[in-house]
Amino acid sequence: QAKIQLFKEKLQKIYPSNFSAIIETHYLMKPKTFRVNTLKGNIPSVVHSLRVQGFDIKETEIQNAFIYDSLENGKLLSMTNEVMNGVIYIQELSSMLPALELKPRVDDLIIDLCAAPGSKTTQIASLTNNKAEIIAVEKNKNRFFIMKDIILKAGATKIKCMLSDSKDLLYKYNFIKKFDKVLLDAPCSNEGNINLSAEQPLKFWNKKKAENLSKLQKSLIISAFSMLKKGGELIYSTCTYSVEENEEVVDWLIKKVGTNNIRLLKFD
Repeated sequence: QAKIQLFKEKLQKIYPSNFSAIIETHYLMKPKTFRVNTLKGNIPSVVHSLRVQGFDIKETEIQNAFIYDSLENGKLLSMTNEVMNGVIYIQELSSMLPALELKPRVDDLIIDLCAAPGSKTTQIASLTNNKAEIIAVEKNKNRFFIMKDIILKAGATKIKCMLSDSKDLLYKYNFIKKFDKVLLDAPCSNEGNINLSAEQPLKFWNKKKAENLSKLQKSLIISAFSMLKKGGELIYSTCTYSVEENEEVVDWLIKKVGTNNIRLLKFD
């Protein structure tokens, strides 16, 4: 209970005006969602097939994304042929936003850092109809091979996978000012995924974690920025609330590279 109170106090300090609405979401079950992989499936036929199998499918405002629930038979979406064959990918709606905001074009050279398990990488491939050149980077060997399997299953043929620490790429592979678009969905304290209705919801949470992760995030973001071509775009994303992991990291980058070399873009 003491930890929960600490967590609530932290959120209230960051978001004083809409704290109540935010904390309420941490007691709710998130909707189950997926996106259609248009490299392999036609949206109307995929939705029809799932409904025939007994799933309740609802559209969302996000491109190619749907909310689902199984009806009376309790069938798991993960056991359908659509998931097994990479036609659909089970993914949270918030996780789909960074790739959409990246606005990938077919002629872009794109790098996805800390990319495993490949959710956003395969989404970018789908958005560009397998035409953009994409590099997916992951340093953890087990996660790297899981990512490779997901990319293969998705039919994303223009993705090159690299087993490497994203911080080491810049000079090791001469990636200086090389990419049109860089996606950095950084390792974070995952505060956005905490469900306060669960048993021991804050088992792995503490106030110091954000400060420690902030150092890693800063080293990643400066590396990511240095890979951008002039006029290129970087998306930095986390699934956490901590100022140390979000605003502080971006402010640090701006001060580091100078306001003449970088500008913030508004989200659509």
